[in-house]
Amino acid sequence: MGIDLFPLGNDPTLEALNQQLVRDNPQSQRVYLGGSAIGKACWRQLWYDLRWVQESIHDAATLARFADGHSSEAIVGARLSAIPGIRLWTEQEDGTQYGFVDLGGHLRGHLDGVIKGLLQAPKTPHVWEAKAVNERKFKDLEKKKTQFGEKDALENWDSTYFAQAQMYMGQFKYTRHYLTVATPGSRDLTSCRTDFQKDVYDRLMSKAKRIVFSGTPLDKLSTKADYYICKWCDYSDNCHGSKVARVNCRTC
Repeated sequence: MGIDLFPLGNDPTLEALNQQLVRDNPQSQRVYLGGSAIGKACWRQLWYDLRWVQESIHDAATLARFADGHSSEAIVGARLSAIPGIRLWTEQEDGTQYGFVDLGGHLRGHLDGVIKGLLQAPKTPHVWEAKAVNERKFKDLEKKKTQFGEKDALENWDSTYFAQAQMYMGQFKYTRHYLTVATPGSRDLTSCRTDFQKDVYDRLMSKAKRIVFSGTPLDKLSTKADYYICKWCDYSDNCHGSKVARVNCRTC
């Protein structure tokens, strides 16, 4: 009788697929603080990110989620563009993505697009962002819309997405944000609109300046290593333990 080299339920072909996915997407360190990340709760984590304290490595599952997000953005964008009266711009006239640069190049962000002609607000241009989330998070947004109303749903649903919306509106001088949210495969779709809040934008810019220009690590989110956010953070051993930062030009 032959020996089964692979445990039941383990597909060597799919494992090879995952390994190839990682090889096809070499890791690179982001050289700036991103507008999509500025809303993260831990200021020290963002400070570490900017200074490359640890190498940024994504596993196959994370890369697959990124790919799903990109494909969902394209699908939803095409469907929106097909509606008579709606104009969706995902590129500037020179063919480049909408983006901003601030704080000497250390703060940057890239929009999914700008949309005008929404049936609920046809005259007002909106920053457009598209997200793909799992079914549980999708249902939670639907719940928040019922609980808080559409305009306040995003702030109460996801603080990072909310901060991204405020940062992009502030940088591009728009007053409205339109977020479309899809489940994997874009089978289910929902949305919410958010108004610009200058006080929130100003606080985010102050936060960004501290992260960029502080010469020492910023405060920890928690002093307890077993705090649920800290426990799963890539920098837990640096922040709560004795792990030394990776040597590079930014940690010198």
